Amino acid sequence: MSAESHGDEKGTVMNMKTCIVTMRSVTYAMKGQQLLQNYAIAARPVRLNAQTAAKGCAYGLEISCIQADAVVSIFIKNGIPYSSVTERGEVL
Repeated sequence: MSAESHGDEKGTVMNMKTCIVTMRSVTYAMKGQQLLQNYAIAARPVRLNAQTAAKGCAYGLEISCIQADAVVSIFIKNGIPYSSVTERGEVL
């Protein structure tokens, strides 16, 4: 592993930037999370503050930015609406 990536005892990569997929509602965030579980993609529902949320979207899914393109494709294929994907800048 590189100096920037460290694995825990289970082999999980820990130092990856996170992205937020902004969703219309907590319902869509939960549906998205369940769908991504079928693809073995980790996603965590998060409540967004008013400044972060655009167009009244107050919920999102926190994902690894490395998987952002795959997540968008899965959502489009399965009809899960989302507003945007933004880099959070924090590490998992």
